Amino acid sequence: SPRPPDHLRALFFFASAPPAPPAPSAPAPASVPDEINAIALEIEPPIAADNAEDSAPPTPAEPRGVVVYLQGLAGVAYERPVIDAIRRRGFVSLSTEFPWARWQPMRLELGTPEAVFAAGQLVAKMSDDCLAEAAYAVDSAIEHLWRTRPELRGKPVILVGFSAGSLALPAVAAGLGDRVSAAVIVGSGSNIVRITQTSELTDAGMRVQLFGKPAEGTMAGFLAGEYLRHSTLDPFHAAGSLRDKPVLQIHASSDGIVPSELGDELYEQLARPERWTFRGGHRLLFLQLESHAEDIAQWVENALIARTRTATPTPNTPNPSPANGGLLRPM
Repeated sequence: SPRPPDHLRALFFFASAPPAPPAPSAPAPASVPDEINAIALEIEPPIAADNAEDSAPPTPAEPRGVVVYLQGLAGVAYERPVIDAIRRRGFVSLSTEFPWARWQPMRLELGTPEAVFAAGQLVAKMSDDCLAEAAYAVDSAIEHLWRTRPELRGKPVILVGFSAGSLALPAVAAGLGDRVSAAVIVGSGSNIVRITQTSELTDAGMRVQLFGKPAEGTMAGFLAGEYLRHSTLDPFHAAGSLRDKPVLQIHASSDGIVPSELGDELYEQLARPERWTFRGGHRLLFLQLESHAEDIAQWVENALIARTRTATPTPNTPNPSPANGGLLRPM
């Protein structure tokens, strides 16, 4: 960009690929895949004081850290004010597009109990691959920033996820580990299969049928349970990586898109962090975000201050359901 350095931005992509096969005895011509699924990530500088609102605090001389922005399906216009409020406090933003590059529509026929077990394992594998892809992408991006921008190394990393994008946030936190300083989770829940099969907005292309008809009730519950038994990166499990960090959960009391009862389940798995509950549904929650953007940014500010004052992080309330086994694993 020809603009001054404080306005520089970058766009790059993260893509994973299977290991290369053993080299043949005779060299083969190099080939490039026709298409690579990739997650786009954009880096933007802090918002300078002359571009900020009069009520905003002055922009620090150098960046204070990185805010990782996990976008939702279609609410960027409503999410942006929150991220910009944090950028005005001196944070570089690292935003990802909707982090589900590997998700593929599927049709599952549950004619027998054995089919339920196989389907649960299949969906868990695909879901974990998608979540791991987001985690590895953000991990690589943070390492890239720390390598190319030494002034950012070791500074706070704040995770902020919205709606469908927020489903990847706990897995991203698991990948980053102690590099995460705080997290804000908006309109989220746990058990991705239950979300897709009970959401009033979309089933994410996952058609689950029993003898040719939509699967409901007990059979759908079995599938969600089998999925959760095989998954390791679903928010239900990966939430354990955030229990010793400041977390703000924001959800709607009557959410039907990411059902509110699954938001409650995530709240328990996070060990009951600070939670702001808005009346109404998912859409109304996002319509109100702009008016609370500065409040959220101030919560981040307060969380960082409290964290620096406490030598040993204070965990949230102990949770009787610990995370199941290891978190990140090779795809």
